[in-house]
Amino acid sequence: MFWKFDHLQTESCIDNLLSKENVTLFEILDEDDVLQECKAPNEKLVEFLVRAENMSELVNMIMTEPPSDKDEKFRFKYPNIACEILTSDVKLINEKLADEEIFQKLWAFLDCEPPLNPLLASFFSKVMAILLTRETAKTVEFIKSRNDVIETFLTHLNTSAIMDLLLRLVTCVEPCDIRAELLTWLNVSSPESGDLRIELLTWLNNHQLIQKLISLLTPTHSEEKQSNAAQALCDIVRLGREHILQCDNNLEDPLLNTLENEETISVLCDTFLSEDEKSATSIVHGINVLLVLIEIKKLGPCLGDSDQMSPTDYERLSRGLDPVLSAIKPRLNLLHNILTHPPKQQPVPTTVGTLDPPLGNARLQVCKLISALVNINSPSINRELAEQGVLNTLWSLFMKYSWNNFLHLQVERCFTAVLTNPPTEGEEKGAHPLLYDLLKNCKLIEWSIDAWEENTQIELQAGGRRRGFMGHLNRILNTVTENTEKGPNAERIKTLIADLPDEYQQSWHNLVTGAVCEQNKKNTTELGGSHPGQSSSDDEDSHFATITFPQEPQLQQAFNDYQMQQMTSNFIDQFGFNDTDFTGHEDNVNHPFDKLNDINFSIAANEDGPNAAMFEACCNERIQGFDDSGSDDDMWEEKQLTFSSVAQSRESTGTDCMSKSGEVKPSLRRRSSSESSSDSEEETGAGESTFNLRVVAPPHSDDTRQGQDDMKMDVDNSESWVAAFGQKPDDMEVVSNWTNASAVSTTSTSTT
Repeated sequence: MFWKFDHLQTESCIDNLLSKENVTLFEILDEDDVLQECKAPNEKLVEFLVRAENMSELVNMIMTEPPSDKDEKFRFKYPNIACEILTSDVKLINEKLADEEIFQKLWAFLDCEPPLNPLLASFFSKVMAILLTRETAKTVEFIKSRNDVIETFLTHLNTSAIMDLLLRLVTCVEPCDIRAELLTWLNVSSPESGDLRIELLTWLNNHQLIQKLISLLTPTHSEEKQSNAAQALCDIVRLGREHILQCDNNLEDPLLNTLENEETISVLCDTFLSEDEKSATSIVHGINVLLVLIEIKKLGPCLGDSDQMSPTDYERLSRGLDPVLSAIKPRLNLLHNILTHPPKQQPVPTTVGTLDPPLGNARLQVCKLISALVNINSPSINRELAEQGVLNTLWSLFMKYSWNNFLHLQVERCFTAVLTNPPTEGEEKGAHPLLYDLLKNCKLIEWSIDAWEENTQIELQAGGRRRGFMGHLNRILNTVTENTEKGPNAERIKTLIADLPDEYQQSWHNLVTGAVCEQNKKNTTELGGSHPGQSSSDDEDSHFATITFPQEPQLQQAFNDYQMQQMTSNFIDQFGFNDTDFTGHEDNVNHPFDKLNDINFSIAANEDGPNAAMFEACCNERIQGFDDSGSDDDMWEEKQLTFSSVAQSRESTGTDCMSKSGEVKPSLRRRSSSESSSDSEEETGAGESTFNLRVVAPPHSDDTRQGQDDMKMDVDNSESWVAAFGQKPDDMEVVSNWTNASAVSTTSTSTT
């Protein structure tokens, strides 16, 4: 908090160093608080850092790899601190970095031979990112002035930091947020004549950035370069589509348009679908790009991070889907060929045996692509898949690789889409090629019955284990059952099942009503049982076993009304017993009232009842009002208090007022209460109170003990004494004559 008050600040160590004449940059970098002082900012320190020689030295630290025999301070500490200083987002430092001389020195880092040092590449990428953010116009103009920018980036694309910098270059300008500032930098009068982002993307597209990235997916390049190139293409698609959804303008994205072009997609497919040389790496990364291209969110309300979008946005994005499908359709046979003849791989030993050949990531990605294509429900794609017999191949792989749940999930999604997708408009009436192929040619029902029976036999064997695909098979059978009962394909599925041989129809019925139902029940059972605090409908209690509940439609309707919170007028008429169960007029359940809304009653709140007078009299007797209208005295004014008292000596009083058990006599308690009440009333009513206290106490003899209960406390107004709280009172003389059973009052007066 002290930096807010300059007069409380003490001079820092850096200020002391800067006061020296020959202070060096390394002495400043050795200080622990150099970054905090720079970001504060310390103007004296910033002016020192932006000197030409110091800026040049800082740039050298992040670009030049020091010798291995140097101290770790020079190899790691100084370069890290230099990068943090250059990216501290200080205006003077940013402006100095944007100078042409310093910028040329920075860009020279990309002229090094690959591979680049990953640490230094991250420093360079971080500094260039701050320049693209804060000095956008100058940085863009410098990049556009060089003709070898794209080639330079792609040369070092195997370094992830350079790939990040390339994406930063694509997304460095957000016209929705800083459009006015950017147009001012470019001296552009209106968005129609030139938008900085569109201008930059057009320049990148003219230099064939997309085509050059696709060319890196060939097997001749390293795996790192293929991965980064595919990631760059995927990010360009996602960022371009997000920009379309976020901005209301109709400006097109040149890079996205090129990537969604049918010709470009054809070149992409031909790059990794070569029949001569199959590369698993190229296939995987190429299919990743295709999956992003056909990934369209669902049509629906656009709410925050929802997966749905508005119809307008859906139409704008779906226009790029047709060229992609048109390019993929003639190459579905090549994709199918990868499933049947995968790239060569070495056998893989597993805990369940050796896989020779293993499924491989290439075939898994092909299955994922086919599942995505089936979900699109394109008529041309569906017919081509059915003609190629792709579903039959997927089913065979499903059974063969019984422990590969990644494969099982993709096959399940594909079959579920086939069973739930309605017939497309382009198909003939009633035609559904994929559904027919799945149930007729693939024999899904017959294979499922045989696989279930085979698994049952395996489990019954000694040491037998349940096969790995049984969970997914169970879900596929549930999907078939659900879509047989309802759905757009219910009649078609029933017809295809009815065409099965009688033995399979009976086996199918027994399977779905027996083993599958039992498995579904097990799958819905909570592990460890239900919570003790929760009730279960399956509880079997002998106390309620013999109770039968009626199932009349009226009761069911009444219960439904209760659940829906619809307390209608027929609820009382229909719920409970019937009127025929009661013979007497008074026993009829509806006798007290016919309808709830017919009950009328009134309460006369303003009329006096017979007990009102009695209640008022009781209140007047018990409650005494407070009346001070006849007194002009101030109740809070200090006044002289006078009172008199006749009492026994302390010994007599203390002895006689106590019972044998040591308790105070009840009669004395009553007198004390009365005395306190009298004192309170006198204090309220008058400024001075005068009274005598007479205590009659019998002696401690047996014949007079009976009179203790009759001891009374009276007020004697004959004489009075005034209490003086500030002085020592006179002695009180007490005279007691027990023989005559009388008390003599002695008065002691003191003046306040």
